[in-house]
Amino acid sequence: MINRHLLSRSRFFQYLAALAVLVLACVSLGQEQQKKERVAFIQFANESADSSLDWLAPSLVDCISRGLGAVKEITAVDYSSTVRALTEMNMLSADLAREENAAKVGKRLGADIVIIGNYKRSDTKIAVTVEILRIAGEKVARTMHEAPFDADFTLLPGKVGLLILEKLGIKASDTSYLVKKPTESAEALELYGKGLIFQKSEKTYDKAIESFANAAKKDQKFAPPHFHLGCLYAITDIPNSLTSALKEYLKATSIDPDYAEAFSNLGVIYTQLGHAEQALQAYNSAIEKNPGLADAHCNLGKLLDSQGKHDDSIKEYNTAIKLSPNDAVLYNNVAVAYINKGNKEEAEKAYLKAVELNPDLKEAHLGLGLIYDNQNQKDKAILHYEMYLSLGGDDAEIVIRLQQLQKAAEKEQK
Repeated sequence: MINRHLLSRSRFFQYLAALAVLVLACVSLGQEQQKKERVAFIQFANESADSSLDWLAPSLVDCISRGLGAVKEITAVDYSSTVRALTEMNMLSADLAREENAAKVGKRLGADIVIIGNYKRSDTKIAVTVEILRIAGEKVARTMHEAPFDADFTLLPGKVGLLILEKLGIKASDTSYLVKKPTESAEALELYGKGLIFQKSEKTYDKAIESFANAAKKDQKFAPPHFHLGCLYAITDIPNSLTSALKEYLKATSIDPDYAEAFSNLGVIYTQLGHAEQALQAYNSAIEKNPGLADAHCNLGKLLDSQGKHDDSIKEYNTAIKLSPNDAVLYNNVAVAYINKGNKEEAEKAYLKAVELNPDLKEAHLGLGLIYDNQNQKDKAILHYEMYLSLGGDDAEIVIRLQQLQKAAEKEQK
């Protein structure tokens, strides 16, 4: 019979096992992966008087980030991770051209180098300015580079990407994916860029879906619109949402077999549908295409943990942490793996690191509350249960347990 005044051991582990978060969306050759400098391309701004070119900004960031991700000599942060970090930090509308803001985002992404830029249109030319910020502790070294390009928008991502590599002093062994046109259709690229803008707000998800769908119709060999349709279908309440997302991710990977982010998210959908073997293949494909994709390692770690392969899971999480050392979700997830392995001491350390990085991560507060409750550390358990509930946690049993602990604490004080 379960003592309702204490969470049972089985209930304790059930709670913690549910706390792992499934993530949805430059140096010389020959160095080890973890020694490569990590590059985050976080913003391109339209400095033209023509607001009709606003769509070009997110298109450039996305296409260039993906292209840089295929360059073996650097570890590039993917666009989805950048947007997720900006959202978590409430900085989607922030002026990222300000050095302190750019450095803050760079540190959150674990980047050694942050790239921002702007562009202006003049007749048949696009004047592009690229700013490179090297982050070393509290110091930021900033350099600026300008170049004019022909106003062929489909060629622009590759040309700007090569400019970035040149100014970083990187001699890439293979830039074929970087310079490849994302699409042959400038109209499709424009629709895609507008979709990325609409995607930033839940209120305009319908417009984003429409824009991405139209972009895909304009160029049936354009993979990114399918990827982002998959992202939207996976988080919206449409009928057969997971099946629809799966279809789009499969389409993206069939068009572009090197699309690492699409393989990673494909694995997430397979996991949610209960197809573990296919999920494993998708995650391994993502990592093969881009070993620096932290999300793929994170999602693989979640899958391995669910299969009882806790040591392998922890290894994947730690790889992701090396790539993105300031991501609280990664510490939360490795804490769950440690709990499932039976190592509550390491789990506590990881949860504490998670709330240090993101005090609003309710899953980590719940994890700490459960650990301290299990250890009969009432004051700490109360603190973290309260934080969990204040941040939107809605588990009814935690509400009841918190009330029990509070009453017990009041009696002890009398």
